[in-house]
Amino acid sequence: MEGKKLRDLTKAPVSAREATVSISRLLTVPIKVVRSAQFIELNNSPFKHGVNGNHNILRDTKHRLAYRKKRLIKLSTPILALSFAFISVTPLNAINATNNIKNIKDQVLFQSNEGVNNMKLGVGLLSDAEIDKSKEKLTLASENFQSALNTINMYGQYQSISTNDSSISEGYSLIKAASLINDSLLISLSTFSEGYALLESDSSADFIEYFKSHKNEINTKIEIISNNLYSASSEINSVKSSQYFKYKDLLNQFMPSVQNKLEFAQQFISNYDDLLGFTKPKNILILFLNNAELRPGGGFIGSYATGEVKNGHISGLAIDTNIIKKDATFGKLYRVQAPYPLSKVSNEWYMRDSNWDVNYNESAKTTAWFYNKEGGPAIDMQLSIDSTFIANLLTLTGPIKLDDNLYINDQNFNDILTYNVENQYWKDNVNKDNNEPKTIIKEIYPKLLESVSALFNEKPKSAFDFLSEQYKTKHLNFSYTGTPSNIIEESINKINEFDQKSDFIMINNANGGGLKSSLSVKQNVEISIEPKNDKLYHRVEIVRTHEGTKIWPDGDNHNYIRLAVPTNATLISGTSSGLEAGVENNNTLVESYDGYKTFGLWMTTPVGESTNALFEYETTLPKIYVKKSMNFIYYKQTGSIGDYLNLNIYPGRNFSTKSNSINKFIDKNETFSYTLTGS
Repeated sequence: MEGKKLRDLTKAPVSAREATVSISRLLTVPIKVVRSAQFIELNNSPFKHGVNGNHNILRDTKHRLAYRKKRLIKLSTPILALSFAFISVTPLNAINATNNIKNIKDQVLFQSNEGVNNMKLGVGLLSDAEIDKSKEKLTLASENFQSALNTINMYGQYQSISTNDSSISEGYSLIKAASLINDSLLISLSTFSEGYALLESDSSADFIEYFKSHKNEINTKIEIISNNLYSASSEINSVKSSQYFKYKDLLNQFMPSVQNKLEFAQQFISNYDDLLGFTKPKNILILFLNNAELRPGGGFIGSYATGEVKNGHISGLAIDTNIIKKDATFGKLYRVQAPYPLSKVSNEWYMRDSNWDVNYNESAKTTAWFYNKEGGPAIDMQLSIDSTFIANLLTLTGPIKLDDNLYINDQNFNDILTYNVENQYWKDNVNKDNNEPKTIIKEIYPKLLESVSALFNEKPKSAFDFLSEQYKTKHLNFSYTGTPSNIIEESINKINEFDQKSDFIMINNANGGGLKSSLSVKQNVEISIEPKNDKLYHRVEIVRTHEGTKIWPDGDNHNYIRLAVPTNATLISGTSSGLEAGVENNNTLVESYDGYKTFGLWMTTPVGESTNALFEYETTLPKIYVKKSMNFIYYKQTGSIGDYLNLNIYPGRNFSTKSNSINKFIDKNETFSYTLTGS
């Protein structure tokens, strides 16, 4: 039932898999703007989401610290929890042959305990942007850990103890690893503190200049950090005692993430000139999306702007407010058939509806293709922002005064824009002839950009933090539509892809002829996952409640809903109570793509009512003979406000796992972990 695909055309856009995009590059601080799933442990691990895990360690080892003067509060990171484990392990209790050796034990415990406390305080201060105080505490922690190691060696006991009990030497290795990790934090602080200070007080241009002038120095420091972490990893992996395995596993899970970030930082320093348009300018297409009329790629493309990323800034910005005119000319030449079910709204496919793919990279490539065919240059990157992003930005910049002395703010932005475009503009007969109803956008966005520019100059860190949060919640999105030229572009585009090694789902909605009703609909999702023999059964119930009005431009929400799931998923059934004219409620369309599959059907929700859709499907589950950790990723749709999720994971036949339940509001990608045990 699907219409002709772009890839069937002569000069169709290449696969989205070839693209890589990064808001980070545009923002000049890619390290701060990385969207990643939040991990929430669902099993009974002592490190379950960082809650009381450290007290569990104390209870497990049944050890009392002799010099402990106050109850340790929750450690904020897995590394801190791991460090605490280093000094509370059972083997140190075995050193009790003489009073002298007992003194060694007590000194090591005290010094290590102080090191853990100071490292914990240092990390906490760092998260609060207290750079100097953080450096002071981490320096003390480094001295504490070194003292603990020196104490063992100073009395000449280490070799004999390690001969009698190899687990003692392994305890030494664990403390050594803690010292290396802490020293890496210190080096990182000293390396980036000056740049951070510039980000706090000066312009973003000075921040970029700092990286340019310190390129070699920063690369050298990163290399040292990398070597330290490699050594720490070696120390941990030398441990063979089973009592240390959970600490080994914890650190081994942590190390790849740190190494990846280091590699990312190195690549940014090495390629910033290309990333930020210092080598040559890059063409950027900026889409202004109306997520009140939700589309798979974020919202209806009402208008757009083009410009160049040059020397770290966007220049030559030109705003086009009448996409309909360009689409009309294009349609006469190409007559591209719209994919089903978009064809229910329009038989032909245009740029305004080009962001139809569930995968944002694919949508971006398709939009870039349409833009090029409608007379624009080849696009290197695409950025999209929606109405929610603008409203949130206005809370940061404050109200903006328009030429008619009217102020727009976060509360009235959508109303003023809609009224001017759909009503006020047409009261002037001259305007009817010009047919440019979105002229107000040409006034609003330059003023908004001025406010943003001022914000970056006055409070660059606040600006970057805001953009980072909007990127994570997908009200701001970014993709490279050209050929990736370095590992950063590849890795950032990969963020928009589905993780094919995990079980996952995205519930993706497309407003098809439902006016501006999408923001009026609240979506509740209940997911049950249960292993059954060699399959993983999924039951997904979606309830959509329309809390809007019949007052234009609101109205009944005509919606095409799709579930993006792994390629090995098999649909059992799909039904909807929200019927669409001429479409049966069980007419579920199954489509396969590179890396995922979709199940789709219509789900119309009238004003003041609730409708529901129910999908049941199975994914293949490999045979499990040993304990296996599983990830279930919930991907949030670009442009949506978010979903209320109730996730339940149940035990099943031939499998053993605790019944887990999560009930929370989801406004960004999140990963839920659970464990299956073969029997």
